Amino acid sequence: QRPGIVIANHSSFLDILITTMLHPRVILLTNKWVWNSPVFGGVVRLAGYYPVEAGAEGSIDQLKNRIDEGYSVVVFPEGTRSKDGTIGRFHKGAFFMAEKFQVPIYPVLISGASRAIPKSTWYVNEATVAVSMLPGIESTDHHFGSAYQEKTKGIARHFKEAHAQLEKEVLSPKEFRHSLYNNYRYKGPVLEWYLRIKLHMENYYQIFDALVPKKATVLDVGCGYGFLCYQLQFLSAERTITGIDHDEEKIAVAQHGYLRSDKLQFNTGNVAECSIAPHDVIIIADVLHYLLPQQQEALLVRCFEAVLPGGKIIIRDGDADLAQRHKATRFTELLSVSLLGFNRAENSLNFISGSWLKLFCLQHGFAVETIDQQKATSNVIFVITKPTI
Repeated sequence: QRPGIVIANHSSFLDILITTMLHPRVILLTNKWVWNSPVFGGVVRLAGYYPVEAGAEGSIDQLKNRIDEGYSVVVFPEGTRSKDGTIGRFHKGAFFMAEKFQVPIYPVLISGASRAIPKSTWYVNEATVAVSMLPGIESTDHHFGSAYQEKTKGIARHFKEAHAQLEKEVLSPKEFRHSLYNNYRYKGPVLEWYLRIKLHMENYYQIFDALVPKKATVLDVGCGYGFLCYQLQFLSAERTITGIDHDEEKIAVAQHGYLRSDKLQFNTGNVAECSIAPHDVIIIADVLHYLLPQQQEALLVRCFEAVLPGGKIIIRDGDADLAQRHKATRFTELLSVSLLGFNRAENSLNFISGSWLKLFCLQHGFAVETIDQQKATSNVIFVITKPTI
């Protein structure tokens, strides 16, 4: 109903389409390249968009005319597209204009555009794109500061907090499957095929993401190629993750993923005897049955000592107590080791008893919760929590 300055985060070409779809009376500030482009130039000129070369301060008169005509001005305050969807520093131009024209600021949050069409790419991924408009911020509202310089910082904090909440609401592990596919592309057709099948069977590791806090130090014992580690990294940049495995070739593949951040590391080590540093969460998924019983106990004790108070040890393994379903688990593991060769076993397979594991944990003062979502196999998740005191 009232013209103003529309601000939006910018991470994809889609952001331009999304913001111009908001209302028929909006214009975008364009740069010289877009204005002169043989592809886009004619469109933006016909739409009445305005090229800004001298910055907002040098375009006040022309933009004031558009505001008086009832048009809102769309500004991406970051100034450039984010490479990974992370919101960068806000520049002051949009907030200067809002103060100068005495018009409201309309924050528009965009989630998922960077996953649909990432920066510097032309292909389109299947992704969920969500758009949310926050209440307008009047020029007389001093909640975020008085002068436009203060408002820039205050509204940027407000914007980023709201955007993080939107991401939590709409994000699902499935959203990052294309990132995982690309991370392991050209590392061999068999591995690519294995990744796609594994992700589908794991439901894109949704249960692990739900169990691991968004801000935590995580150790994945027996991480293999690192599929789970990368997925946990994609779903929260506040996680610091370490993967360890005895297979040097798998660790080399995991370590050289081009989407690996500085907070994700992979190391070669024998999980049966390596030392374990303190972590908030320790994951042992489909690993225990490759160890001898005495090695299983020793590894668990080291994890008990290493996990921080209030932290979790998440174990997934075949429960030999579920006799009928356990037949299918033994068959698939033997297939993986003997026929397909995805996993290597130095010993015979030694599946744990769920009742024994619970008793062993209780004897060491740890609470145990079981999550049994499987119908065809005996794979059960045991969530072991360390007391805070």
